[in-house]
Amino acid sequence: KGAPARAVSLDAAHDVSWTETVAAGRCLRVTVGVQGDGTGVDLRASNPTDATDVDRSQAAHAASVRACATADATRSVRFDLRASAGRVDAVVGEQTTGN
Repeated sequence: KGAPARAVSLDAAHDVSWTETVAAGRCLRVTVGVQGDGTGVDLRASNPTDATDVDRSQAAHAASVRACATADATRSVRFDLRASAGRVDAVVGEQTTGN
């Protein structure tokens, strides 16, 4: 299961950021695909309290990161998304799976 895919416009000067809570014993995968005049996409999952990386992906047309919670506790994860250069249109999808 996951949230409906959503469209966002990205540029290299601004992050699109949001925080999700991952249920105990579950993983959340965020995937983004881009197209447009710009180049590339950077996607980062991090710990919102200390900004340490959980997962990171950078590519020309698509990126994907995964964050998992332990079996006995939920986990809060911050996601940051931006174009590597210029401006692109992106589609963002989320999927929740078992650990």
